[in-house]
Amino acid sequence: MAETRLGKFGNGVRRIWESLDKQRSGSALLTSRFSRILRFGFAGILATILYFILVSAIVSGLGIDPVVASVYAYLIALVFSYVMQSRFTFRVREDTFGQGLRFVITSLCGLAISFWAMSFSVNVLELPYAAGAAAVCVLIPLTNYFVFQHWVFVRRHPAGKSAESDRR
Repeated sequence: MAETRLGKFGNGVRRIWESLDKQRSGSALLTSRFSRILRFGFAGILATILYFILVSAIVSGLGIDPVVASVYAYLIALVFSYVMQSRFTFRVREDTFGQGLRFVITSLCGLAISFWAMSFSVNVLELPYAAGAAAVCVLIPLTNYFVFQHWVFVRRHPAGKSAESDRR
């Protein structure tokens, strides 16, 4: 069996989700959206785990400053996240420069929102930092899912009209 660019692990994950998709019941659209939300969350969790592993490996293995290691790990996890969100979550068949640029813009905006939410909750509201972190953990995924679905991974048609990404 020929392997795709995702490798054995990625193909295994894809097969699991495809089998779950085949076992749908109820409204196809509702199930499709729920399945996409689960894929989105799964991809996000994997990207987060990758980030933590990379930071740890770069700091302990290469002796690089944790702040610098965090930037390297974030950039690598960002590429991984793009591949997972485009191929696995939204099932986009081909990449475009615009799509990649929209993803990066959305991710940088998420970083800015994260900074703002943490600063606001700690410095203005004088809440414990855990409250700000919890707000970020809810706000960023909700915002990203909406923006990814309606702006980043929307299929563009030549006539200038756009249609939402695959509804599978």
